[in-house]
Amino acid sequence: MIGSDSGILEDQWTPVWDFQEGYVDYREIWKTSQTPQSWMKNSCIWYSQVLAVELGIDTIETYLKLLEYGNQDMSGGLTEAWLGSSLKISPAEQVRLIQKIIQEKLPIKTSAIQLTKTLLFLKELEGGWKLFGKTGMWSSNEEIGWFVGWIEKEKNFFPFAYNIRDKKIDAERRISRVMELLLESNLIEEK
Repeated sequence: MIGSDSGILEDQWTPVWDFQEGYVDYREIWKTSQTPQSWMKNSCIWYSQVLAVELGIDTIETYLKLLEYGNQDMSGGLTEAWLGSSLKISPAEQVRLIQKIIQEKLPIKTSAIQLTKTLLFLKELEGGWKLFGKTGMWSSNEEIGWFVGWIEKEKNFFPFAYNIRDKKIDAERRISRVMELLLESNLIEEK
């Protein structure tokens, strides 16, 4: 959203940035050119880092304050702060941010919100609901996995932030577990 609002990300295909030697490359799929769409789909760390450099620390810090994003602590470095370092956000803070985004209660361009929704759209659900979200994973002494997003139907929406910590996480289970919880809450219908 920040990349789009600041004019760097034009749409889901632009800019295309090419992989370069020295970029984070421990996933084979990252060793190719990336677009905003593939960046989100593939969780490409180096694309995030290039975007951070393009934005610059001052712009990022301004947006973190504007969005009231977590602890707003970029002391871990321009390209590393969000990688298990200094920048932290709680599940409750993530849900509040999603609410403000969907309700357009932030001083962010509507086009930036629309691009964010396009990049985060995952699938159509039963009953006319749409699922949006982003997964993530981090390993240190224990594995930390998450799936943050929302479901929406017309003017109705329900944000969520699912977080799990364990010695070993089944990464494929994050989205299906959220779907189970949404079914149990009677927010969506089973196929």
